[in-house]
Amino acid sequence: MGRRQPILLAPFFAGGAAIYMTLPSEPGLWPVIAAVLALLVLAIVGWRLERLRWPLLWLLAAGLGFLWCLLRTDWVEAPRLEREQAGEISGIAAWIEAADSRPRLELRSVRFMVRGKVTNLTRARVRLAKGARPKIGDRVRVRAIMRPPPRPVAPGGYDFQRGSYFKQIGAVGFAIGVADVTPARDRGGLRRWVSQARAGFRDQVYVALADKPNIAGIIAALTVGDRAGVVDDDRDALRASGLAHLLAISGLHLGLAAGVIFFVLRLLLALPHGAALRMPIHKIAALVAILAAAGYLAMSGTAPPAQRAFVMVTAGMLAVMVDRLRSGLWFIAWAAAIVVAASPDVVVGPSFQLSFAAATGIVAAYEAQAARRQLETEPRLPGGGLIRSIWRYGSGIAGASLIATAATAPLALAHFQQAPAYGVVANLVAMPLMVFWIMPTAILAAGLSLIGQGDFMFQAMGYGVELVLAAAYMVQNWDGGVIHAAASPGWVVGAFMAGGVLICALRGWPRWLGLIGVAAAIHGLSVAAPPDILVDEQGRIAAVRDGSTLYFTSTRRGAFEQKAWARYVGDAEVRALADAPASLARCDTAGCVIAADAATIAISLSPQGLGDDCRRADYVIALYRAVAAKAMGCPGGTPTLDLFDLQRDGAHALWIKDGAVTTRSVAAARGARPWSQ
Repeated sequence: MGRRQPILLAPFFAGGAAIYMTLPSEPGLWPVIAAVLALLVLAIVGWRLERLRWPLLWLLAAGLGFLWCLLRTDWVEAPRLEREQAGEISGIAAWIEAADSRPRLELRSVRFMVRGKVTNLTRARVRLAKGARPKIGDRVRVRAIMRPPPRPVAPGGYDFQRGSYFKQIGAVGFAIGVADVTPARDRGGLRRWVSQARAGFRDQVYVALADKPNIAGIIAALTVGDRAGVVDDDRDALRASGLAHLLAISGLHLGLAAGVIFFVLRLLLALPHGAALRMPIHKIAALVAILAAAGYLAMSGTAPPAQRAFVMVTAGMLAVMVDRLRSGLWFIAWAAAIVVAASPDVVVGPSFQLSFAAATGIVAAYEAQAARRQLETEPRLPGGGLIRSIWRYGSGIAGASLIATAATAPLALAHFQQAPAYGVVANLVAMPLMVFWIMPTAILAAGLSLIGQGDFMFQAMGYGVELVLAAAYMVQNWDGGVIHAAASPGWVVGAFMAGGVLICALRGWPRWLGLIGVAAAIHGLSVAAPPDILVDEQGRIAAVRDGSTLYFTSTRRGAFEQKAWARYVGDAEVRALADAPASLARCDTAGCVIAADAATIAISLSPQGLGDDCRRADYVIALYRAVAAKAMGCPGGTPTLDLFDLQRDGAHALWIKDGAVTTRSVAAARGARPWSQ
């Protein structure tokens, strides 16, 4: 294993945090502290035992990650609304998403008043009516309908409520009146200044590209991390073609920005005769590159991929300044430890996992390739240095794209139920555009925007983005361009990440033990069975799956659920249940009777038909409060799922096999955690 043992401290620390985040119930603080202290004692005692030293330190790192996440969960707890209410909300605008005519605000220091009763919230999000244009720092007051952050739309789905808990967002909603905006008296303070600078830069982008709002939305995502303006069709095309990573400010963006500044500044400093001999120009350039990367990080909104990239860029530039270069995996490990320490909850999010998986895979592969090159003679290509350089660059992009795709495809399937099949082709087109066109013009636009002259560069940047989009749509439309899978169990991600870490971080035969985790994850993805029926938590809609089609009780309701469920079961076509074949469903005004795998399921839309449904069905789904059925019971004890169950436990998924019905709710999937209360 050589010197690789310390690198594993960061994955174990992150793994401890991930274990905490995925527990079904909240652990006690003092037992956890006692366990960590016991691990500390064991690590101290076993320090002199070479075989036990590092395994005990790894376990201690995992325990510390677990404990740190537990403590942070308690520290960030903030008030939340308990139910949907209409009232007057007021607060200070902390961030504004203004991609269309109805800006979405994130308010801090919030007061929500309902019939004279005031609820104080740390943060809330509200969508304003048309025409409102507050600025960051202004106090906003408006009548709105507010509700608690929503639960997942399906068991195991994206947990917006958990994310809101750690961001201290206690309510979300929309305005039902005109907002009263009071301009801020004092717009000082570094945080407010940065937020205003971000918003101002974004607004300049939209003004410069007023005739191309979709392109402006992508440029805003690339520069200030505001993805609200990215239209759904463009987002889907980028994701299907393997270019979605361009929208998340990460190592590509920060590395390019810092690298361009480093090399250009070093070149300029070396121009005067003898300057390179009189002063450490590479160290000066490295310091300026760090400062530029810090500015980009602040302007980007400090998302986890940007944090990871900043730590890696800073570590690399510091290594240049002190003339001490180390393995890239060390930088990634330090970046992971710092990001998880700052926000331990991100460890279960797709952004963190995809970012670190891609970076780790690429760095590990290129370090292995570099080691082989030292032992081999590179074949000479005809045409001299130019062709050799083009070959190296093209093969480098293709290789990096292949590695990143292999490292992230299982994670993308687990989180989003889809992964690109031809990402290498799209990246061969997009990456040169990013390196030589889009990012350099972005740097020039950032400088010129300080004096209000960035419009030309924004437009030039837009032409490059249009070419990237053209490549994305081309690849998306190819047959078999997207791989789909049904939602998989949570352990799939953990098994794949653990296996990938072993393969990338270790040397010799122990690294191949990671193939066990990777193989288990791929098997879990391949055998994941999509549910046969889904019911939303409000009882508005239910959906029945028949092969690759989802039949909904109503296609006029729940547009968000329709799209999310279609992806959840593996890219299903959406149709109305009334149009289902007679062999699957028979419907009337009182409901539908579903025949599936030797079981009869009744979806009852009216209490008048409940008696008949109980008599003829093996399972009854009542999209209302079926008090009579719960009190008296159906003949033969027919199980019943009604609005009480849905509102208490969230959306439900049902699997039918050999006449038996298995159900799972959102509450059962999440467990009893602080963010699910």
